[in-house]
Amino acid sequence: MDTDKGYCWKCGFSLPRRKYFTCDSCKIAEYCSKQCRSTDANRHGTVECPTWSPKKCANCHQHGSSECAGCLSVWYCGVKCQKEAWAKHKPICRSWREKAKDASGVPRRLVQEFPYYFSNVIATDLLKLPSNELEQNEDVDELNLLLAACGDLRHLMESVHSLPSKFEGQLRFVLNDIDPFVMARNVLLLFMMVTCSQEKVKHIASIWLSLRLSKNDYRCLQTTLSTLCGSDSESVKNVTNSVIVVEARSFKELKKVWSRWEAMPCLLGDDGCIPLGEERMASFAVDGPAQEGFAVLYNQVPLQYVGSMRSWLEDGIIVAADDQRESLPYYNPTFTGRAEVVSQTPQNLDPSNYSFHFCIKTDGIPFQMWDYLRMINVCGTSDPSITSMCHAYTQGCILATMKLMTAKRLFLEIHTEDYTTLEGKLSRSSHGKFDRIYTSNLMDFQPIPTILGSLKVFLSNNNPCAVIIMDTLNWMRYCRESDFPVDFKTTLRHISADYPMTVMNFGKAQVREYHDNIAYFVTYLRGRRIGDDQASNNDATGLPKWSELTKCKGLTMRDFRKTRNKVWPFRQRVIIRSMNMSTGRERTLEWYRGQST
Repeated sequence: MDTDKGYCWKCGFSLPRRKYFTCDSCKIAEYCSKQCRSTDANRHGTVECPTWSPKKCANCHQHGSSECAGCLSVWYCGVKCQKEAWAKHKPICRSWREKAKDASGVPRRLVQEFPYYFSNVIATDLLKLPSNELEQNEDVDELNLLLAACGDLRHLMESVHSLPSKFEGQLRFVLNDIDPFVMARNVLLLFMMVTCSQEKVKHIASIWLSLRLSKNDYRCLQTTLSTLCGSDSESVKNVTNSVIVVEARSFKELKKVWSRWEAMPCLLGDDGCIPLGEERMASFAVDGPAQEGFAVLYNQVPLQYVGSMRSWLEDGIIVAADDQRESLPYYNPTFTGRAEVVSQTPQNLDPSNYSFHFCIKTDGIPFQMWDYLRMINVCGTSDPSITSMCHAYTQGCILATMKLMTAKRLFLEIHTEDYTTLEGKLSRSSHGKFDRIYTSNLMDFQPIPTILGSLKVFLSNNNPCAVIIMDTLNWMRYCRESDFPVDFKTTLRHISADYPMTVMNFGKAQVREYHDNIAYFVTYLRGRRIGDDQASNNDATGLPKWSELTKCKGLTMRDFRKTRNKVWPFRQRVIIRSMNMSTGRERTLEWYRGQST
């Protein structure tokens, strides 16, 4: 479900211009060859195709025209067949309804362990212009994007890097994240992209990615930190010619982080040098699941990358292919920050309240934040090191961003607010303005009506392609039976038939790719609606119908049971992205106004 239009659903490469092949049943999946279509038949025929293909009556097996309103898991051709099947279906229907009610009562609490300097979700182009505005032949002069809980810069950079040459307009981003540590790092890197020459691209990439830095990297970093610490929000706006505008209160919070990084002793061997290497290894040593995950990953990735992965695990270094790993005498202070907090509020995220230590989670792996398919399409597969390939790809993203900034086609507004307060922080001219609004996985911790109610006011009134995008990474925790297929042996047989490597090389995420759990996800959403209504002190009127589930706060959810998402894939493929440690649990919803294209 995550393959961009024009790319093969099996191998991920571009479709031939003249002739390609579609799935005979659902008519949606596309392949570059009959062989790719054939070898994807087990997976696609188990997961997406049953969802999108015409339904069969659960009683007579003819065409099904309506689904059971009680469980939304089976279809019937009419009332007669539904009544005939009821005695057999009744306990199954009750079971699905109970699952939804169970999902509604699970408490959701946000625990932010460390700042997300590197996300564990693959970077995605938030525009997908060829499938949206450009496909509609829209004359687009300007696009506005609001990242309400942005995390790191990967989505911004991927969106810029993926811009088609046909688009010649401006991009305006509002980046918001309540965590000042994350935003301090983001603004630091963006400020370097505006103020440094293109010859410094390699240094900026190293500062973003590597635990240790060269003398020139460190000098570039210290110069920028010194400038930012001696500035205020207005001077940064002037220096960058309004490319970067940081809200005044937010700037003061970010400055607390920059000043600590600037003063930190980082030369290896000096007295007082912060022991980042030791702290990093200690975090891996106590994380058993991370160790197990790497052991599985070593067996899944192309053999040529295993050596560079092991080296990164030992030292955290990611540098350009022509740099010497031995000539890196400085630790990177931007890898430090606060400890975990139980909940995110401006009070308990104040940088003044923390001592700074290594603070990157073990699943924050720099070379996994980029889509592996995208990396090899751009960089090729000749590089034997995944870390140097990551560095090269990052340089490409940075260079594309710098060029857009220089051309005065990219503008950034920065905030560190609770997303629910943005309506009072952004100007009224922002209302009805944004073409894309990204909420990260806020829905794992916040009621969906709260998210949509807080952000709907900003969604464009005029662009039929405008969407609010929300992820869930944790939904299976509330619907545990969804995690693995009942017929496990058949699933393993399908995987082993489709891929030459042995089944023992696969982990849980790869097995999930062959598991159709759409019915479970729908059940989870129904339970969520009840729980969200209760959390908002609204009367829950029972399990919602599908038509009720797809409506909220005057917006409509893209029906993933009938069609593909237009911007962000509903579900990510795992196996073809052998270098991305995806869990296979990720799901994405898109919400739009009125009639979407």
